[in-house]
Formats: sequence, structure tokens, C-alpha cells
Amino acid sequence: MERIGAGWRLPGLIALILALTFGTAGLFKLAIEQALPGPIWLQEAVRWQAPDPTSDHSDSPTYDLGRAVRRYLLVVAISLFIAFRHAVPWAAHLRRGFRLPNRWYHLGWAFGVASIVVCAYFIALGRLGFVSWTPPPLPQLLAQVAEYTLGAFFAAALEETLFRGAVFRSMLTTWQPCKAIIGSSALFAVLHCISGGYRVELGWEPFIGIRLVYAYFSDRTGALFPESRLMIGFFLLAALLAYLYLKSGTLWTPIGAHAGLVLISRLTKTMTTRATDVPEWFFGDRLFIVSGVLVWGTLVLLFVATARWAPSGPLYQRLRRHSSS
Repeated sequence: MERIGAGWRLPGLIALILALTFGTAGLFKLAIEQALPGPIWLQEAVRWQAPDPTSDHSDSPTYDLGRAVRRYLLVVAISLFIAFRHAVPWAAHLRRGFRLPNRWYHLGWAFGVASIVVCAYFIALGRLGFVSWTPPPLPQLLAQVAEYTLGAFFAAALEETLFRGAVFRSMLTTWQPCKAIIGSSALFAVLHCISGGYRVELGWEPFIGIRLVYAYFSDRTGALFPESRLMIGFFLLAALLAYLYLKSGTLWTPIGAHAGLVLISRLTKTMTTRATDVPEWFFGDRLFIVSGVLVWGTLVLLFVATARWAPSGPLYQRLRRHSSS
């Protein structure tokens, strides 16, 4: 990989991870089946289902290979990241991303802006009569606040470390910022639209990886990429988060914005009941509000506002000097 340009090394490594995972999915399937039904924890992990003796539909046990391969993908990714740690210096990129001082300032203002935007979204839904206020009892609400806060900041830190700290920053070493934002955001959107599981019966299937890829990006009717609106929303969200990192020069900014979006969205959904006649193409669906046109426009406006008013860090200033020289 030393002959590959630095900007292409990480995308190349990701392509290798995907090719190796799905290319060896048949062997992984055989390895799982050697251990099944096995211990209870393994049966629960793959959602093992023994045949129903009273049913005529199937006489073979089944399990969720799609769910298992998603875990296998993580193991392959970690192994290859460690193996190629010298060709793709992701650890050095992460140190730079977290090194900037005033981290609480960047974390705080990004979290605050994201929280205000999400609150405004739900207030608008309420004024239009699309949601009603139904908060749970106070003890339950406090427990959910604690749970959601931990989950939001953990998920934000993990995803921003990977997608902005490693992927986007590696692309930025040799790519123009616009190209790096588009490339990393497209990867973020595609990987976040992996959906569902895939139940299989026992037996050797050497090309099961191809069927798994199709199953991950299709619905029960066989339509490929059924959640195109969701993919657009995730792309715009990732582009905004990448630009926040580029402009501020620290990963604490996208972590704060990401955590604010996740935390306030989950809390507000907990405290409201959504009507059934909400136009989801415009407002987004209940699970992912980024699938709506209104949120797309909001993300674009936040991108413009970041370009105009967000404080500029050393990374952004260095890139500007380099482009003007």
C-alpha cells in the first residue's frame, strides 16, 4: 500500500475490509454452523430458531447470518486497521484531532446549536398538530435522560473518531477539502443505510456474501436502496459534521453536534406522540428525521452558517494558506 497515494490508502483499506468480509462469508457461515446450536449466548447472538414440529413450512433450523456477519465485519476491520497501521497513520490523525485546546468550548457550542435546532423542529411539529406532548413519569424520564446521554456521547465519539477523525482526515492529506467531504460523507451514508438481517438454513453456500450485500441494501420486495431519502439525509449530515471538523480543527466540535442531535432527538421522541398523518417526505420519519426535505434544508443552512460564523481553527487556516499559495 506504500505506492498508493495517501488520500486513497484509507478508502483502499475499507474496500479491502469489505471484499475480505463478504468474500469469506461462506467460510464464516461454515464456522458458525460447526458451533451451532451451541451455548445459549451463541443461539441468542445469531437468533437461532429450531424447526417447528407442528409446521409444514420448514424442517431445517435457521439463524440470522446477516446479524452475525455485521459483527464479523467489525472484527475484520479492527484486524486490518492494526495490520496496516503504518500505511494508514490513523492514530496520528486522531491525536491531532483531539489535541486542540478549548475542547469544552467547541464541544459546548456545537452541542447547544444542535440541541436548539432539534427542539425547534419538534416545536414546529407541535404547532402544526403533528405531535402531542406525552411525557413519561419523572423517575422514568430521569433514568432515560441518563441512559440517552451516555449513549449519545458514546455513539458520537465513536462515529466521529472513525468517520471524521480517521476517514475524512486521511482523505484530506492529499485530496481537496470538497472531494474529501464528498468521499467520506458518501461512505458514512452508505454504511448507515445497511438494514435488516438475513436468515439462512444450514449448509455450504460459497457465494452467500453477494446475497448478503444485496439483502443489506434492499427491502422485502427486493427493491434496491429503498431508503434513498434517508441516504441523502445521512450524506448531508456527514458533510456538515466533516465541515465542522475542518473549520474548527478539532473533533470535539462534530462530537458535540452529533451528540446534541442524537440526545435531544431521542428525548423529544420519548416525550411526544407522533400523529399518523405526518408527511414523512417533508418532515422525515419517526426513527430518522434526516429523511425529510425540511431537515435537508436545515442541514444546508447550518453548513452555510458554519462557513460564515463558526470560529476557524489552525487546520482550516493552514489549508486556506496552502490553496492561496
